[in-house]
Amino acid sequence: MAGILELPNELFDQIFQHLISGTPDQRSSAVSASASNRITIASNLRLVCRTWADWLYEHHLYRTLTFGEASRAMKGLCVWEASEHPIEREFITCRILKRLIETFSDTIVTLVIRPLHFLVLDTRTIKAIGRISNLCDLQLEGIQWHGAESVLGLPPSDPNSWFNCLMGATQALKSLRLASFVSLRFGPQLPAITHLDIDISFARPDTIIGFAIALKTTLRVLSIQDNDISSFDECHLLEAFTHLDGTLEVLSLTAEHLKAPILDLKFGKLRVLKLHTWHYPITDYFSSVMFSYSPIEVIARSSSIAQWVEPTFPADPFVNLHKFKTLVCMNAPLDFSPASTILSACKAHGVQCVFLDHDDLSAIMVR
Repeated sequence: MAGILELPNELFDQIFQHLISGTPDQRSSAVSASASNRITIASNLRLVCRTWADWLYEHHLYRTLTFGEASRAMKGLCVWEASEHPIEREFITCRILKRLIETFSDTIVTLVIRPLHFLVLDTRTIKAIGRISNLCDLQLEGIQWHGAESVLGLPPSDPNSWFNCLMGATQALKSLRLASFVSLRFGPQLPAITHLDIDISFARPDTIIGFAIALKTTLRVLSIQDNDISSFDECHLLEAFTHLDGTLEVLSLTAEHLKAPILDLKFGKLRVLKLHTWHYPITDYFSSVMFSYSPIEVIARSSSIAQWVEPTFPADPFVNLHKFKTLVCMNAPLDFSPASTILSACKAHGVQCVFLDHDDLSAIMVR
């Protein structure tokens, strides 16, 4: 190799991945800062030579288009109606959304729809989404704000109706993320969704049960978000988990009270467990049925909690975790070090202790 400009693409990609993951101290938000860091480094490297520029353009730049208002969306489409002025069309309507989807239908892999107040998709837009050939990830954020229609002077609508039509139209879908005010009905036309990320903070108690029943045969990864002040009925969570205890492989929970319903269940295939909050000593849970009988290999917890010195740390905390291989400390700063008792326990059982500067579930799953 005569010089650095002749690096093979595979090696250049490894160097680039190292660069974008090497500055955790600069990240206040793991997701947004990581994306910003990636774009900044890629933009600088593409100035080196044409070969690097072309490679970075294809693999790391201009992969996302975001439209926040109608005027910008219409500029992207290069379409205006003579009777309308941009200032009069600040809200992206279903008609504009349909045009955007049709324009990029050959390349869309992930579609994120983030409504201002509430979301209702008409039949034409649903059909347009269904025609996206490579759509595998759908994210519907803030689907419904209770009372929004009456406040805005709009007729009431049934979000469950259009949502279930949308699910029937997106047969290639693998991943679904939503802040749920909708319910999913079981049926033969549902896509084979393997990853569900759902926010139940303001959902009806039976919402999660409906999703568990409908996706029981295909769901492998479940992320549940909730706030610690939610009054969500744990009995409904328990019923939902009983439908998934034989198939679920990855489980992520954001709130302390979400753990209670699962501690007495046996998850026959659960391999990865990610818990954002852990208000009590970690070892208090390791004697529970779930930890004793589930084949858990990876446990991820917040780095701030992993620094705590647990007052009643047992001599052998991992004795019941027969498959345990990796302890992940998430959102860890550069100078992070867990409590010495945890490090000693990991060393005694040959458990790898990994420090990450983020909490990205997809990266934790491959550990």
